[in-house]
Amino acid sequence: MFITDLADKLRAYTAPDGSKLTVIETAGWKLRGYAGQGMEGVEGVLWHHTATAEAAYARSNAPTLNILINGHSFLPGPLCQLGLARDGSVYVVAAGLCNHAGTGSASGLYRNVGNSYFIGIEMESSGVRDDWTEAQRRVMPHLGAALERGYGKGKDFIQIGHKEYSDQGKIDPSYIDMDALRLAINDLLYGGTTHVAPAAQNAAPAPGFQTAVGDNASAPHWVVTPGDTLAKVARYYFGSSSAEDVKKLADYNGIKDPNRLAVGQRIFIPGPLVWTVEPGDSWEKIATYYGYSVEAVKERNPGKCLTPGTVLTLWKAGER
Repeated sequence: MFITDLADKLRAYTAPDGSKLTVIETAGWKLRGYAGQGMEGVEGVLWHHTATAEAAYARSNAPTLNILINGHSFLPGPLCQLGLARDGSVYVVAAGLCNHAGTGSASGLYRNVGNSYFIGIEMESSGVRDDWTEAQRRVMPHLGAALERGYGKGKDFIQIGHKEYSDQGKIDPSYIDMDALRLAINDLLYGGTTHVAPAAQNAAPAPGFQTAVGDNASAPHWVVTPGDTLAKVARYYFGSSSAEDVKKLADYNGIKDPNRLAVGQRIFIPGPLVWTVEPGDSWEKIATYYGYSVEAVKERNPGKCLTPGTVLTLWKAGER
């Protein structure tokens, strides 16, 4: 299915204070879908940030728009159905299937098929610091409410961050507390209150989930799904699953029994997180894989180039 009524659903929404969303339709969006494919249904929304270099915002309100439409050299577009610009305008990018979800699940559901069931929203932000605009924070809960009102009738409608869905350590949308955003959306739908999307809170993790970087929602982490083990996480991030690697993860996250993980638990990764360059790698590919901007990756690796075998530092413990 192609959700060609998407712009109409957004324009039909009126906030409790009488305000409306600013909706901008890109040319050809109703026919746009990856490889001409449509979606299987609309079961929810998957929220992202664009990981755009901050310098780009000086010349454009939505500098990533062309990429959202056409994709990268390594990931064909469209990359989302909707884009949220710096001034709070909502760009309608596509009506069909988009490449945004990657692998993962929503509490065990829709495993690795998020593209087929979730509307993807890419929001303009670097992701490396809290650079959200006041307009974006104001619009986020209203945009979520508009989509839930338009497509969620008679069923549970999922509002989830990429960092909650992904099993690849994605961090987006950074500096957004998804629980608070969901609460703000629900209040708009059922309480008639106007809300602004809150920043990520520095609340301590629940007992048993304490981590060395537990208050750092932007640190690389793995969200546990059924069947996951520390060995699997270690193999993904360290390239091996030796007893030493597993112990490193367990100690860093305060896990007493490495064989007992809870679904939904976040396993934070001890720094440094590195990338060994392989033939064909690009700065954009490396940055996008973990939800960083190219600028941020280059700043962490001054003087380094993409010669195969070069080890790049993507993240160090303590960074935000």
